[in-house]
Amino acid sequence: MSSPSPIEVLRKYWGYSSFRPAQEEAIRAILSGRDVMVVFATGGGKSLCYQVPALCMEGLTLVISPLIALMQDQVDQLQRRGVAAAMVHSGMSHREQMKALERCAEGRAQLLYLAPERLRQDSFRQWLRFQRLSFVAVDEAHCISQWGYDFRPSYLQIKQVRELHPTVQMMALTATATPEVLRDIQQQLQFGNDALLVRGPFFRKNLALHVQYSENKLNDLYHLCSTCSGSQIVYVRNRRLAVQLAQYFRRRGLKAEAYHAGMTPEHRRKVQDSWMDDDVRIICATSAFGMGIDKPDVRLVVHFDVPDSLEAYYQEAGRAGRDGQLSRAILLYNNADWQQLQKHFQTSFPPWDVLRSVYERVCQYYKIPIGAQPDGWFVFDLEALSAYVERDRWELSEALQELERQGYIELTDSTLQQSMVQVDVDWPAVQRLARYYPKHAELVQVLLRRYEGITTLPTRISLASVARILRTDTDRIDAMLRQLHHWQVVDYRPSLQTAGIRLLTPRVDAATMRFDKRQRQFRLRAARARLQKMHAYVHTDQCRYAFILRYFGDSSVSHCGHCDRCTEGEDTSVPNLEAEILNTLSSGPATPADLMRSLSRYSRQSVLEALDELCRKNMVRFDGLYCLLAHEQREV
Repeated sequence: MSSPSPIEVLRKYWGYSSFRPAQEEAIRAILSGRDVMVVFATGGGKSLCYQVPALCMEGLTLVISPLIALMQDQVDQLQRRGVAAAMVHSGMSHREQMKALERCAEGRAQLLYLAPERLRQDSFRQWLRFQRLSFVAVDEAHCISQWGYDFRPSYLQIKQVRELHPTVQMMALTATATPEVLRDIQQQLQFGNDALLVRGPFFRKNLALHVQYSENKLNDLYHLCSTCSGSQIVYVRNRRLAVQLAQYFRRRGLKAEAYHAGMTPEHRRKVQDSWMDDDVRIICATSAFGMGIDKPDVRLVVHFDVPDSLEAYYQEAGRAGRDGQLSRAILLYNNADWQQLQKHFQTSFPPWDVLRSVYERVCQYYKIPIGAQPDGWFVFDLEALSAYVERDRWELSEALQELERQGYIELTDSTLQQSMVQVDVDWPAVQRLARYYPKHAELVQVLLRRYEGITTLPTRISLASVARILRTDTDRIDAMLRQLHHWQVVDYRPSLQTAGIRLLTPRVDAATMRFDKRQRQFRLRAARARLQKMHAYVHTDQCRYAFILRYFGDSSVSHCGHCDRCTEGEDTSVPNLEAEILNTLSSGPATPADLMRSLSRYSRQSVLEALDELCRKNMVRFDGLYCLLAHEQREV
């Protein structure tokens, strides 16, 4: 039986009749046996470049993905389309992981999503050695490059697949990468000499990029969001501000919710679904929001804080207008932003003594003795850990990420903490319980029989196993354990899915820790260069789109026609601007800031120059904080 063609797969599972040109080029290259580097702007359809050929080829396609939430979204979407896809991640029980791998080994799943950390595990590498691979797709491939804005050491593990399958093809995909990063990605993944670089169109003529100086960001933000119809995203630097802005919008009658990594997975999913279904209009989010989310009708993306790289900014701004309709991406800034960015830059590279202190306090928090390396993950509560370590959350988060880069710990966005139970009563008490609550007593008896030591230490249990023995379901077991906990018969800690942390090596004495200082110096220089480029973008007098595209190695656009710089010259030459100012002031006095908000399609400089001209003509006068029509003009 012959394999289906790419267009047959596209029609059957996605319902489209044709590919975009760059998609078809990437698919043909991987099917012809070449390594492929795919660079598409956000929303450009990267996923189809590996999903379609995976269904055309024999064998299993490995998909390396950085976030569990992103894997889950991709697998859910594929399964809804009838595509056999599976995933393994740290948020799954061992049994669930083994079942997923069995499906893949038996050919009942054609795509397997996993995090790069999985390749560290000897057991998984042994399993992988005997699988027939079609190719390996590396999503968010910029994470592999130390020149990139989101370098993750775990991505360096991917090349180990080449050791197990020397001839396997690789497809690397990213939305944002400079030429230097692209070369590094291909080198790290050991691409062949005939590897193909496929670039999708980066320029989107429907996306208008604006940068707006703002002394009162809150008022300007409210004006932007309240006067824009359609879905909106407001990006902020920290979780607290995301929550505060969402509350501010709700108080003023706008439907808004916060989204950040500190929320439970269930809460994040609920907020995301409400926004996707248009029950919520505005998402106030940290950078944790957006990856893998394909909502076509986002009309406005506002950055309330200046990002620390053009890569991050363009990826987030690109989530506006995926349906091809005119949309805006607006960056608000003032002088305080540069001070904040400089502080963030310094915090991102904590001193070595801070790293030693944080490592030692974290090990103390989890009661890990020197020389020990506990199995499994510890639940990672940033708030509680921050209080114990006596450092603010941002500083602690940066220190932990640096410890991960240095190879001492590993962090994950989600891990499963199994249910823990300790029986706190003796056997006579269990017998007394049986007189009045026989089902509950039977549950305690099963725990005592199956789990040795459960009367002296909290012990991990499997609710599913206990439920099978008692011929009921896990919800019923959970409810009975909660009741027994309330009666103080057992100490019950229910399972939960949350962020996780674990040691990658046995704990060492903090004084003996060794760090790769050369690597850190390398990243520091790269980060400083990105920050300088972001500053240059904000203050450029050239077309903003052309500035960004040149940064990514594309010089095809010199004038987008929509950004504030391209329309600035037109604004100053259009006499209608003066007429619009006079019309606005005919309703009453207004501050210059009020005028700029009501005339937001014009640049700030254009409005100020038009005001100056009207004042020179004695058509407008300035009275304290307010602009108003001159007396003679009012009488007319």
